Amino acid sequence: MTYAVSYDQHVDAFNGGLGIQVVNDQSGNQVFNNYYASGLYSYNLPVNRKLSVRLGMQATYIQKSIDWSKLTFGDMIDERYGFIYQTNETPGKDNVKMADFSAGALAFTKMFYGGISVHHLTQPEENFLSSDVTTLPRKYTAHAGFVIPLNKRFPKEGSISPNFLYSQQGGTFASPNANKAFLGIYATKGPIVGGLWFRTNNSAINGLKQESFVALFGLHTDYMRFGYSYDLTISKLTNNTGGSHEISVALLFDCKPKRVKFRYINCPKF
Repeated sequence: MTYAVSYDQHVDAFNGGLGIQVVNDQSGNQVFNNYYASGLYSYNLPVNRKLSVRLGMQATYIQKSIDWSKLTFGDMIDERYGFIYQTNETPGKDNVKMADFSAGALAFTKMFYGGISVHHLTQPEENFLSSDVTTLPRKYTAHAGFVIPLNKRFPKEGSISPNFLYSQQGGTFASPNANKAFLGIYATKGPIVGGLWFRTNNSAINGLKQESFVALFGLHTDYMRFGYSYDLTISKLTNNTGGSHEISVALLFDCKPKRVKFRYINCPKF
């Protein structure tokens, strides 16, 4: 289970945007518990009347913890009665703390946008056992999309937006340890948004390949956005996962009207 809260705002004094994000991720029946607290800054660079570039930086404090009492090991098993013995395994550290840094760039016009980013620039260590040296590999991401209005005279009435995203982590560019690709499309009509994505994940470490479809429905008003998505796995993991649900809510504050000094990104809101 993952919980995330974020806030961002454009600030004229910094010629860009400031944001904060807090994430809590629990996995393995709460055996693993991860906290992320991030501060973000983006700089707005107008290239010409049609093209703008955003340069972004992110600094994150990470705390990862593990509950060793909930782990089971092979020496705890009796072949007849199951888990009845105490393990002889020596527990490692209960938690690790680290600083992490990321950066990216985004270019966009009124109808097109595309960007690249690099996470874990310093590749911080995250090992729980003193005998291991485990670093967090860099993750590289590229994405792009464009907006096709259904009515050029009234573009806000509705649009279609094809998108793609690709990311990889670890290994080399020719042979990454893990990569994933997304290909999808959004359709909007008034306040209603619908979307369909195809996703494929590949891992060179265990040969795992996971494919899934993601369906999305959203509703946006002047003050709130609500979204729901369902991720349906279609690979061999289907019987184990069954799919996952995600709900998002965004509140848009009514700021004092003023002359806009920057070009906004015309990308899907969900």
